Amino acid sequence: MADIKKSTLIKEIACETNIEEAVVKLIIDTFICRIKIHMLSFKSVLITGLGTFLLKDSKPKAVADFSTGLRKTTPERKLPKCNFSQTFKKEIKK
Repeated sequence: MADIKKSTLIKEIACETNIEEAVVKLIIDTFICRIKIHMLSFKSVLITGLGTFLLKDSKPKAVADFSTGLRKTTPERKLPKCNFSQTFKKEIKK
């Protein structure tokens, strides 16, 4: 289970900015939605100071089903990925 949930972040941001929680929630939900929309259009999203959100190709893989003993191949697919910026990584390591 996550230590901090989206609802907790919304409350903290609302408190720090004196903006209503409903407005902060709308902004965060819209932000997340816009990232998804651009990623589904196969565009990467660069947020300076945080990182880049993108879809990465996953190659087909051979897997074994131990219960039946059959070997299967997983199809190629797109996986969401986030590459954190060097600035962000340095700040976290402090």
